[in-house]
Amino acid sequence: MSHRQGQGGAIGPELTKIAAKLKEGDLKAQLENPKKRNPSTSMPSFKTLPKADMDALLGYLKTLK
Repeated sequence: MSHRQGQGGAIGPELTKIAAKLKEGDLKAQLENPKKRNPSTSMPSFKTLPKADMDALLGYLKTLK
């Protein structure tokens, strides 16, 4: 696996400044239903994550500004 310097890859987008681009509700919607925004994405849905895990993931993503 090659390191892409934060550029994202085949499965997911570049995330280094995701919180500057999306509000928390939009981030959660993207995680729960990635195909709604981009029907051709390979990103899996995280809809079944336990609430504590989703909250932790959102908390981390909110730091990426």
